[in-house]
Amino acid sequence: MKVWADESRNDAILGPLIVDIDNESEDLSDALVVTKKTLEYLRSSYNIRDNDIHIFFTGHKGFNLEIHPEAVDIRGTQEKRENRAEHLRKEIIKNLQQGQNVGSDCSATTNLVSQRGTIIDRVYDYVRLHRSFNKWVSLNGEIARMKIELFINELDSLTIEKIIAKSESN
Repeated sequence: MKVWADESRNDAILGPLIVDIDNESEDLSDALVVTKKTLEYLRSSYNIRDNDIHIFFTGHKGFNLEIHPEAVDIRGTQEKRENRAEHLRKEIIKNLQQGQNVGSDCSATTNLVSQRGTIIDRVYDYVRLHRSFNKWVSLNGEIARMKIELFINELDSLTIEKIIAKSESN
């Protein structure tokens, strides 16, 4: 989608880069660990500043990291942005897989980053419809959680149980 073009005719980016971290398990503690490791990797490798990233608990399977695209050098044409986003996803996954025997022998599990089932889904560098935060999400018709934004200090200090409780009580 073309939003506007600058003087060099490069399209502007409408939305953030979204790193989608999911785990199908009811115990989302591993998704929290992977989210922290992903944030640590982005900070150390790309010097991501706190104001360049937003962290969301999705209320269901895990977390979204929303990153200002220029903070990770995503710019240029749509094709260049898509290629850079895919390269970044592969870098994150490779970094998180190091030292682990996961995903190396089966293409279906190449986005698996932990032995406890956490994956990093496709990295999106364009606007996609995804759940708005502060909106209730029913998991099973009985329990409803809200997609909530977390500050970095909350990500570092809260347990997954406290994050879930926060999303159920907002």
